[in-house]
Amino acid sequence: MRPALERIKMPISKTPGLSAFVVLSLLVFPAWLQGADPQDYQKLKETGICRRCNLERVDLQGAQLKGVNLGGANLKNADLTLTNLESANLGGADLRGAKLDRAFMNEAILCNTIMPDGRIEYSGCLLPTLKQLLNAFEQR
Repeated sequence: MRPALERIKMPISKTPGLSAFVVLSLLVFPAWLQGADPQDYQKLKETGICRRCNLERVDLQGAQLKGVNLGGANLKNADLTLTNLESANLGGADLRGAKLDRAFMNEAILCNTIMPDGRIEYSGCLLPTLKQLLNAFEQR
């Protein structure tokens, strides 16, 4: 039987176009924080910004993380199944082994992001990376 879910309102950004609060569904039972740093998790919960955080193996199934900033975060082996990551910044994040089944990632920034299969994704980069420029040059 699954533990009860808690709904928490979380301020995320003053950027126009993003809502002022995100509703984050979180498990109350501490088993979902197996490898994650509890302070980093609390920071994500309270602010919606958790750059370079350790959220390894965290269970965020079905969480509403629209517009959050997880740039450079360690999300290895995290369960992000059915998670709403619309417009989230995952630039430089490590998602190796993460479960992204039916996660909603429309307009998410995946610049220099290590994907679950180990490949590096460059979508959402504002400036082309050196590797992209070299690849384009080699194809000429």
